[in-house]
Amino acid sequence: MFDENCPDPLSLLDEYKKYEYVMNVDKKELIDSLFKGGENRDEKQPLAAIEERIQHFDTAYTEIMTLSEDEVNYKMFRIMTKKLKEDLADQADKCKERIMEATYNYCKETVMSCNKQYQELIANCLKDPPTEEEFVEVKSWHARAASEMERLTEILKEVYKHYLMLDKFSYMYTDRDIETFWWMKTNPLRVQVALQDGKATIGERNEGFLITLQKEQEKFVKDIETYKEEVAKVKTLSTLTQAQNLSATTEQLMTDL
Repeated sequence: MFDENCPDPLSLLDEYKKYEYVMNVDKKELIDSLFKGGENRDEKQPLAAIEERIQHFDTAYTEIMTLSEDEVNYKMFRIMTKKLKEDLADQADKCKERIMEATYNYCKETVMSCNKQYQELIANCLKDPPTEEEFVEVKSWHARAASEMERLTEILKEVYKHYLMLDKFSYMYTDRDIETFWWMKTNPLRVQVALQDGKATIGERNEGFLITLQKEQEKFVKDIETYKEEVAKVKTLSTLTQAQNLSATTEQLMTDL
């Protein structure tokens, strides 16, 4: 009689045992596998893979909580499942929450990184180069400004998709973080304004550099003529003093050239 009444209770316990794995999930390893993969431990998995893991634990939570009543009565046994359900469901929910929290942190950190890069781009576009070397560097920033904006825009589009995914699972994040994200939408316009102002600045600098270059070229031509004149004097040398004076003058001219 005892054996006859065991199969049904054991069958119910086997159903719960299917979810035993949630008690053994290494949450740090789980997050690392999604956000710190690859050889350099810095590769994030695609959004679809992250969402699949969240959905998996969300589904597990629902299935555990609806698997049976808190108490299930059989002819000979009463199975008290409330504590078992709560423990399993709690672990499934914690796994889901950890993944969503890590996703949220990814969004915040990425927005902050993009903002920093935008500020750097704006600052370099506005830079007034005091030297020709820096002038060339600033021009290179102007040349790649469009491609940089496009790259950062694509990154922020990906962040937006992650925020939408978090919304889907009713994740609560702060208003300030969302405001910061939407504020980033103004950065491309700010870069364009900085680019216009920066081009005007280096245009003025370029004129100054050209004037300086022209003066240096004129001085170079004069120095060459002077050098030729001094060399021509070699033919008229008659004393050691004259030779020494010519040598000193020639050495200075060579240094200047």
